[in-house]
Amino acid sequence: MEGRAYAARGIVIDRLAREKKQVRGSKAIAEFLRRRARELGLDPKIARSRSTVGNYLYGDTVPEEDWLSLFAVAFELTNEEMGELAFSHSFRALTAA
Repeated sequence: MEGRAYAARGIVIDRLAREKKQVRGSKAIAEFLRRRARELGLDPKIARSRSTVGNYLYGDTVPEEDWLSLFAVAFELTNEEMGELAFSHSFRALTAA
């Protein structure tokens, strides 16, 4: 049995997490972000739960701006990678018509 496919945004988030820090899946992304938030002196709640991150990956819910900002900082995204993330974030709105 195959699992659900990630949404366009989830594909980008998952790929960036793997390429930048070898972090795989919603649980690992949530834990990594929680740890980085603490290191950066931010509220670890910004990292969200494993299930919430999973919802972001599958396109069930839309990540908030604070989560996307934490993701970009924690995974040390380049300007190009941030542009790719921003495009994937807006992609759903463009195709939802």
